[in-house]
Amino acid sequence: MKLFSKKLQPRLIMIVLAALVISTAILSYVYFKYPLNDKWGAIIGGLVTGIIIAVIELLLSWDVYSTTEKVRAYKIRELILHRNEQDSYRDLIEETEKEIRFMATTASRFLGAFADMESKRDHNTGLIRALKRGVKVKILLPKHCYLEEKDKYRTVDYLHEQLAKMYPSYEFRYFDHIPTHYILIFDQECVVGPQFNGLPCRETPGIRLETSSDFAKEYIAYFEREWAKADSFKNRNSFEDKVIQDLIAVNK
Repeated sequence: MKLFSKKLQPRLIMIVLAALVISTAILSYVYFKYPLNDKWGAIIGGLVTGIIIAVIELLLSWDVYSTTEKVRAYKIRELILHRNEQDSYRDLIEETEKEIRFMATTASRFLGAFADMESKRDHNTGLIRALKRGVKVKILLPKHCYLEEKDKYRTVDYLHEQLAKMYPSYEFRYFDHIPTHYILIFDQECVVGPQFNGLPCRETPGIRLETSSDFAKEYIAYFEREWAKADSFKNRNSFEDKVIQDLIAVNK
């Protein structure tokens, strides 16, 4: 709405609103104070009604504008009810030139969708192509002891190890606490949201926003703090070793 462009100061809007209110008061006074013929009575009555409607529309529009500006200030691109829209992730992976950072409960679905080394379709190998062009990839997951039983055998540590051997820019680490956040960071945009116990990532809500926003910077800083104190693959415990060996044996 042009009326609410950044060039128009809130003070000027208040002046316009005050002028409308004063006009309404004057016309109402004339309408009720002085006897008017039918023609002028209809004209003034119509003006008063029109001005009242204009004031209401102005107030409603200003409220919508204020709310929209708050959303724009956080640089929110999209509110996501379910994080299962893989097509938008594929586009972001293809556009990334520097780094992709991922934090979740497991990476099985993420790697299955974008790093399927057995697939010959470009549709499922976007992350591999990113690695080939030198994009850094950081995967941050909880240690296996913090996973629910159903998630422990969905881990793909053997695939992490294989990707790390093939591509030096691929790194993965494990944090030492229960997973609480889902964070996927690209060069220009990121997707963030909560991690609910017992609920798959794809069924939880999230927010897609620009990485330059203050809101996103808090999540990015959180990822970097967790990454700095997380354990590398070599520091996994004996239980994790057993799970990995079992997975490797199954996938031979």
